[in-house]
Amino acid sequence: MKETSSLEKLISYDFKDISFLRMALVHPSYGHENNEKDNQRLEFLGDAVLDLVIAQMTYDFFPQKKEGFLTQCRSSLVNQKSLAKMARELGLQEYVLLPEKDQKNRRLDSTLSDLMEAIIGAVFLDGGYFSAKDLIYRWFEPIFINDDLKIIDKNFKGKLQELSQQMFAKIPEYKVVSQLCENNENVFVVEVSVGRMYAMQGSGLNKKGAEQDASEKLYFKLKEDL
Repeated sequence: MKETSSLEKLISYDFKDISFLRMALVHPSYGHENNEKDNQRLEFLGDAVLDLVIAQMTYDFFPQKKEGFLTQCRSSLVNQKSLAKMARELGLQEYVLLPEKDQKNRRLDSTLSDLMEAIIGAVFLDGGYFSAKDLIYRWFEPIFINDDLKIIDKNFKGKLQELSQQMFAKIPEYKVVSQLCENNENVFVVEVSVGRMYAMQGSGLNKKGAEQDASEKLYFKLKEDL
């Protein structure tokens, strides 16, 4: 395992109490074998802090989006696979404390996502909420700024079709309601419906965009009623 001082440089945070960072690196199997506190409690704490900060980030970065989209955005970032991917990109796998017999687990998604959340929990205990928030922003803000949220499935037409078939054994129907001219640009308004009970309208600069907008609204409406 590398020295914790290099990890402090890597995450751009200097601990006042280095024992918090040490604990964040202790995998449960290592803790059990060496009678040392492991990172599970820190992971629990870090998960809650991360969830809150990412919720605020999605709220701030997408002021026009509704709750359903914000929830999906947060879920796409705060999950085992995406956290493990970020941990590998940062090189955090080199710092996990594992027994010799379990070294193969160093790169597991579960190990790395737990490590990410445990480090956040450690920073929170050592420096408070705003220190943890700053760390999370350093890690995640580039994803928002670079519009790199490709991990979010934005094909709501496909998602709506799958959901409507699951719920009603029906395929959504689309129709153009109107085509307006606003600020020298054409704006399409499309209505999508599933049966007689569910319908939503959406708008866009072209028919495809309007269909996606309407599909997104109806998709989240159906999800609420599941």
